[in-house]
Amino acid sequence: SWYVIDGDLEFQLGDEIATAPQGSFVFVPRGVPHCFRNIGTTPARILVTFTPSGMERLFDRFAARAAFDPSAFARLAT
Repeated sequence: SWYVIDGDLEFQLGDEIATAPQGSFVFVPRGVPHCFRNIGTTPARILVTFTPSGMERLFDRFAARAAFDPSAFARLAT
């Protein structure tokens, strides 16, 4: 889940697209493809939580890569 502290974001959850201004709470059920982007003119700040824990291992593996590869998220998440 995400809580938008500052800024204006746009989220895509499956086929649905919605805006999430400051103060919005966005919940993504497990297994739903999702992404987000900053649609505002200033930087955004978000608070992200994962339940249950364990998702941090994906980010650790992604950060350890020598080069940026957008398709790596899909491969590392399995």
